[in-house]
Amino acid sequence: MENKNLKLGLLGFMVFFFVVLKGQDPQFSQFFNSSLYYNPATAGITRDFRFSSSYRKLWSKIPGDLSTYYLAADYQLSKKNIGLGFIMLNDNEGLYNLRTQRLELIFSYRAIDEKDKMLQFGMSVFSINKKDFKNKDFIFTDQLDPVHGVIQQSSFMGEAVEPVIYADWNAGVVYRQNFTRQKMTPTIGFSASHLTRPEISFVNSEKVRLPLKYVVNASLLTQVTFENSIASKFKAAYLNPGFVYEYQEPLHTLTIGSGFDIYPFRFGAWFRNQSFFSEEAVKFNSVIISAGIVIPLSSNSQLAHELIIDYTYDSTISKLEFASGGAHEISLIYNMSLAEKKGVCYNEWWKKRETFKAPELKKK
Repeated sequence: MENKNLKLGLLGFMVFFFVVLKGQDPQFSQFFNSSLYYNPATAGITRDFRFSSSYRKLWSKIPGDLSTYYLAADYQLSKKNIGLGFIMLNDNEGLYNLRTQRLELIFSYRAIDEKDKMLQFGMSVFSINKKDFKNKDFIFTDQLDPVHGVIQQSSFMGEAVEPVIYADWNAGVVYRQNFTRQKMTPTIGFSASHLTRPEISFVNSEKVRLPLKYVVNASLLTQVTFENSIASKFKAAYLNPGFVYEYQEPLHTLTIGSGFDIYPFRFGAWFRNQSFFSEEAVKFNSVIISAGIVIPLSSNSQLAHELIIDYTYDSTISKLEFASGGAHEISLIYNMSLAEKKGVCYNEWWKKRETFKAPELKKK
């Protein structure tokens, strides 16, 4: 009996220690394709039905499954200024077989909907999460022989550890404004996750709560033009610099960079710092390079359907890069543009992908 209690205590210590270190939410390199995950206020932020899926493989050279699967969709009920969305997430954390699954339904409301500005609030109306792990790969002392190593099955192996199931709540706000004449649109958002700080411990004697997570993001979408001398036209492209700041105790993470779109291609370069408020605030830990393509699925420019494929490589700037293999992430996004509602509403000017005639030179 004492041996059993000792093993239970050892297991509890391992799980507690692991949860404290690993109680962080997964991060995405393509945070711009995972907006619902970072801020529920972005549900229905565009005039599209959006379906997005992402797969992220972290540290491909390290044994164990460090991967995240993400599915999301959102839709705008424009006549009522309401947005709806849902998220499905599956996160696997390595050799410990720790897995987190989430199903979340999101509601948003557009408090301001004018031609050149919008303000939107959002929150999760239902979020159920499940954490579990498999203990079959653990090795206990009663399995070991000083000469031959592991020789038998542990008496503890038959005792399953119950999964942890908990509700969770997230909320956010986003503001966007057009400067139509300058072809610029700044966006700023704030969100808070795990507002109730749910318990995530596998051992009843240890109360481990999920730490709050805060996210601040901002971007500035602007149009630039390039001259095509052969066709005598100017082609519009889009530069979208921005940043995402995440705080979930004890980590401060800042990601800063820019995306660049010239239809149908998408590019981006980002830098991440996971010690922003330390003495190494000016040093970046990762470089993120992205490339993608937009595939049109319809010829109607007003109600366009398109498929976006993005790939990202997240490279660690350290000696760990050669041992870990960095992180790979791929996303598929399907956008189906819906008819704009009648009356004054927010103008999504960047969707028009204008081509301009080159100005004629006046003869002297």
